[in-house]
Amino acid sequence: MPLILRPFKLALAFLLAATTLAPPARAQTDSAQAVTVSGQITYRQRIALAPDSIATVSLRDISLADAPSKVVVDASYTGHQVPIPFELAIAGDLLDPRHSYSVSASIRGADGALLWTTDTVIPVDPTQPQTDVGAIDLTPVAAAPASGSEILTGDAWRIEDIDGRGVIDIAQTTIAFDTQGGVSGSGGCNRYNASYELNGETLNIGGIAATRMACVPAVGAQEQAFFALLNGPLKLQISETGALVMTNARGQTLTARR
Repeated sequence: MPLILRPFKLALAFLLAATTLAPPARAQTDSAQAVTVSGQITYRQRIALAPDSIATVSLRDISLADAPSKVVVDASYTGHQVPIPFELAIAGDLLDPRHSYSVSASIRGADGALLWTTDTVIPVDPTQPQTDVGAIDLTPVAAAPASGSEILTGDAWRIEDIDGRGVIDIAQTTIAFDTQGGVSGSGGCNRYNASYELNGETLNIGGIAATRMACVPAVGAQEQAFFALLNGPLKLQISETGALVMTNARGQTLTARR
């Protein structure tokens, strides 16, 4: 006797066959490729940054010529001296391969004043997983210091080396500059004061007057070497680590750090 299926049984059989033959739905677990952009920001002027300066690096979408660029991601760094390395990690779903992107950087003072900024387009290919843009040279803006006077003044500098011979640790030798052209500190044994003039990167200290306390011979000798090196024009330089280096006409150096 032939097998006769009722309509609902036929429908059920068809549904089961379709489910068995159809490929399983693909789980959408793949996410867009993440992108990393790295490099370092710097500038050519030999001027140290204040300890509370804030450096910011941004990846911007610059696709629309008639609209402001849009910040995709940024990162900030405080208390660093140039060159400042950076790395931006960008989730792939934040980028559109059809758009144009660029890295920009700036440095602001603690009061928010803009001191240094980029003035060129630094392109980033959003289809590349890793991009190293190398060194980004910033340019000063109007608010940036025209000389090193803003860097010199403030907290005292502690001398950490005198002409490559180091210093006696227990004899703290310091130098502090005020905004009225005065300089003072400790020679390691005696207190001193003097006047100074700053012309560009050249520092002139004159009229050193010090107390006359009896000093341990080694400390006294170091103090005299310090005073002698201060006497005369000094070329100022800021090292890559933020140290203040003062060099006289004979090539002798004083190295100080805050």
